[in-house]
Amino acid sequence: MKLKEAAITILVNEDGATIELYDKEASIQFAEIKLTAEQFCQAVSRLAHTPCQISVYNLDNIGKTMEHRSFEFAVPQKIWDSPNHREKIAEYARKICPKGWVSSDYFNSQNSFFIKNEKRMAQCIIRRWV
Repeated sequence: MKLKEAAITILVNEDGATIELYDKEASIQFAEIKLTAEQFCQAVSRLAHTPCQISVYNLDNIGKTMEHRSFEFAVPQKIWDSPNHREKIAEYARKICPKGWVSSDYFNSQNSFFIKNEKRMAQCIIRRWV
């Protein structure tokens, strides 16, 4: 598979290097490569098959396009009044999110909470990959 919009970030410091691979069309990072300083020197010195630590994730979304939109919903009073209600609202949003969409857990903007038709409301960004 060849990505339409691929990107790479190489972060180097005295401890080594981190290489991050991105699919910009899907708006995801899908791999992270960690190298010690010694491993990084070996790799840039063209030593083949340098050992390293690689983590991959979001592989299901590679090559897809990410869509996003705002999602607003009424928050039950029981959840609103609970301690650490932001976490509870994030859990609730994940449960009621439309099928195929993933809700963000971010509820710290000025527009996250509001009252509409005398109901306590919340909104977040939801995403899906098609």
